[in-house]
Amino acid sequence: MQSLARCGNTLGVQTVGLVVVVVVVVVVVVVVVVVVVVVVVVVVVVVVIVVVVVVVVVVVVVVVVVVVVVEVVLVEVVVVVVVVIVVVVVVVVVVVVVVAEVEVAVVVVIVEVVDMGFYNKAKT
Repeated sequence: MQSLARCGNTLGVQTVGLVVVVVVVVVVVVVVVVVVVVVVVVVVVVVVIVVVVVVVVVVVVVVVVVVVVVEVVLVEVVVVVVVVIVVVVVVVVVVVVVVAEVEVAVVVVIVEVVDMGFYNKAKT
């Protein structure tokens, strides 16, 4: 009977030891899985935050650059167009005035020459 009791006692201790080992292994595995999941979640959250910040910064920079470039380009284009229009108008006016003066001068010279011719013919 004692040998059976000893055998049973030994079997009970071995079973309890095995249960303790299994429980410890399960707890360690669960803790490791939880830690890994928490680390992965933290990394994903940090990556998402960094991506969102980078996207926001890029969008803000692009918007600022576009606004500045559009304003500068529009202002420069408008100024250049106005200057070109003014220069063209001034050149056209100057050319018209000069041509008109030259035409008037040519007409005056022709009239004078013709008049002198008539005057000279009339004299003779």
